[in-house]
Amino acid sequence: MVKDVPSVAAHLYALKREEFIAARNVHAEEARAHGDQSLAESIRNLAKPSAAAWVLNMLARHRREEIARVLALGATLREAQENLDADELRGLSRQRQQLIITVVQRGRALAQELGSRISDSTASEVEQTLQAAMADPDAADAVRKGLLTRALSSSGFEAVDLADSVALRPRQAATVSESSEQEFAEARGAAEEAERRVSELRSKLDVGERRIATLVTRRSELMRESQDLREQLAAVSADIVEVDRQAETLHQEWRKAAADAQDAEREAADASARFDWLSRD
Repeated sequence: MVKDVPSVAAHLYALKREEFIAARNVHAEEARAHGDQSLAESIRNLAKPSAAAWVLNMLARHRREEIARVLALGATLREAQENLDADELRGLSRQRQQLIITVVQRGRALAQELGSRISDSTASEVEQTLQAAMADPDAADAVRKGLLTRALSSSGFEAVDLADSVALRPRQAATVSESSEQEFAEARGAAEEAERRVSELRSKLDVGERRIATLVTRRSELMRESQDLREQLAAVSADIVEVDRQAETLHQEWRKAAADAQDAEREAADASARFDWLSRD
């Protein structure tokens, strides 16, 4: 079945970077084989994402709740800027920096889970893009959709330039939304349910990890106690061996003393008998 550009893009930008070109060629060839040269050309024009864009697309798909936190804080920041609330801005700015650092770290970990490692420069581009998404609502929408082709940047004063940074032009996205509104709503519902399930599972996972950490700590304590007991047992065993050796020595000395005593008793008896015999004479 030949698909449209948005559905192909949704599939391609969910793949690993090294899988992108081959998969894009397959979709383009399928469209060409069905006689849709225009669709084939549009698919070929879908750009392979940069390393930073790929990380952000993966975050948008696999860590949606964390991206949602970033974008929500960005909206709050923009509102505080409009209201010129200096105190709130200072507090939100601190939250922004900490949240961005956390999400970049999660991006590194997610990339590693998916079999890739990202460089410091790529991590810096991810951070810049998150900052741009917090500053500009259009950039936020681009990050949320997970169809980035390259990283974004923002001066903080002008709108973020999205040209050549997203796979689909806004007009294409709007057309898709109008033609498949029900499908989109169903997909959103499924995604929200999946996110809820993921959140529940992550909570259980956190509880399990804490219990495992407690058990690991207890096991380490028991291993140390076991080692101490083994050392004490070894010392006691050595003491027993020494006591046995001393007891054997004393026993041998006692047997010799007993034999000597018997010899002495016999000699005394003989001497007494001789004395008595001599005395009668």
